[in-house]
Amino acid sequence: MKSTQWSAGMYATVSGRGTTSRTGTAGARMLMDKVGMPAAVTAALADTTAYPGHDRGRVFTDVAVTIADGGTRLGDTTMLADQTELFGPVASTATT
Repeated sequence: MKSTQWSAGMYATVSGRGTTSRTGTAGARMLMDKVGMPAAVTAALADTTAYPGHDRGRVFTDVAVTIADGGTRLGDTTMLADQTELFGPVASTATT
């Protein structure tokens, strides 16, 4: 499996520079990518109505990561979208 683009070259340090409270959340997202969850969800939904522009497996994964991080509503995915350096592109609340 190929590494996802958003996490290419990402690493964690304890230097205190570029610190974020979302580091563990990024690890959860990387794990889901590694085990193939986004691709599996996309494949499972292949015969349903498609919406251009967003991979439904990625959107589902972002929602799952948001819940794991303590989110309680779909709008909480903005906490991922607000840190594009860490998470890359995240679907809008309306798309989610």
